[in-house]
Amino acid sequence: MRIAQYLETSWQSQGHDISLKKLNHGDLPRWLSAMDLLPDAIPTCVSLGNTVTIGDGQEIDDHEVLDHCIQTLAPWRKGPFQLYGHPIDSEWRSDLKWDRVRSNINLRGRSVLDVGCGNGYYGWRMLEAGASSVTGIDSTLLFVLQHALFAQYVGNQRAILPLRLDDFSAEELFDVVFSMGVLYHQRNPANHLDALCNLLMPNGTLVLETLVYPTKLVAKERYARMKRVQIPSIEDLYRDLEALGFNSVDVKNISLTRTREQRSTANMPFESLAEALSGHNALETVEGHRSPVRAVIIAS
Repeated sequence: MRIAQYLETSWQSQGHDISLKKLNHGDLPRWLSAMDLLPDAIPTCVSLGNTVTIGDGQEIDDHEVLDHCIQTLAPWRKGPFQLYGHPIDSEWRSDLKWDRVRSNINLRGRSVLDVGCGNGYYGWRMLEAGASSVTGIDSTLLFVLQHALFAQYVGNQRAILPLRLDDFSAEELFDVVFSMGVLYHQRNPANHLDALCNLLMPNGTLVLETLVYPTKLVAKERYARMKRVQIPSIEDLYRDLEALGFNSVDVKNISLTRTREQRSTANMPFESLAEALSGHNALETVEGHRSPVRAVIIAS
C-alpha cells in the first residue's frame, strides 16, 4: 500500500503523527485499492499551469487501470487536471479563480498555508508561482487522496494534512495564508479569521476569497442549496480584519459566479450551480437570494 506509506510518512515529516486506519473512513479501502493498482511510471513532463498535467500518456500501457482510479476517486470538485493523458474535468474551473487571485499576490520565495485546500489544485499553482513551500490542510479525506494521486508521481511533495483548522499546529508561522471558499461555511467566521491571523508572520499576508452579500446574510435554511451558510458583507470584512490588526485591507476583485466556472461534468456528475439558480432569473438562487458573488481580499 504505497499510497498509505507516502501519506503517513509525509504527515510525520510535517510534525503530525496521523494514522490512516484511525481516520476510519468507510470508502478508504476502496480508494486505496484502486490507487495501489496504478503502475510505477516516471512522467516525461510536469506542468503546473492552468491544467495541472503529469505525463503525456506514453509512459504507461494500462490506461484502463488509470481511468478506473480516476473514476473511483470521483467526484472531482477542483481542477482541471490531466494525468498521463487522461483529462479530469472538475466541477470548478479553478483556473479562473486563480487568475483573479494570482495577479494580486507575490508568492516568490514565500512559505504558504492553504486552509481548506480541497484536492490541492491551488497548491500546485502556488508552487508554479514560486512559493518556497506549500502546506495544505483539508478535513475531507477524498480530497487528500486526490492530491496524493498526483503527488506520488511528482516526488518530494508534501501530502495534504487531513485536519480541520482547529486541529492544526505549525512549528513555524507562514508568510502567506490562503482561505478560499471557506469563510462562509464557518459557524463562527470571526474565530476562523482570528485563527488564520495567528498563523501569519508579523509582516504576513492573508488572501481571503469568499462569497459576499450587500449586508450580512445568515441563511435560515439554505443558500444556493448549501446548508448553514453565513455570508459577510464587504464592510463586515473590513471591520473584522482591521480589528485583528491588519493595516492594509484591499478588495482586489468582485465577480459573479457563472455556470461556465461551476458546473456538472463527467468527473462530477451531480447537481451544481445551474440547479442552485432560479429557473426564471439566473441572478437569483432557488431560495430567492442574490446569486453568488465572490470577492478576493488581500490583507497585510
